[in-house]
Amino acid sequence: MLSDSEKSGCPGEKPCDGLDACCMVHDACVDKKGYLSEECNQNLLNCVKKFKKSGGQNQTFKGNKCNVKKVIRDISLVMKVALLAGGSLPDRHHVHI
Repeated sequence: MLSDSEKSGCPGEKPCDGLDACCMVHDACVDKKGYLSEECNQNLLNCVKKFKKSGGQNQTFKGNKCNVKKVIRDISLVMKVALLAGGSLPDRHHVHI
């Protein structure tokens, strides 16, 4: 299990942009339901897709040095893999990494 400092954003801080907000919601969800939760991972994919469609990758926070388009691509890929893995495990609701 990752500690709060290893996840998105900073504990107790407001999200710095829409993508960070998506990740913070996902972090809270997987804390309760596990990293292979199809619900959590699908919700993150949907949130990231909405963020991208809104043009959010062009409106990130001041001082950001990350390539937001690459981050979106990487998150999407990892969540798709997690959905595939989660769907193939018999007791996927209690898997914590």
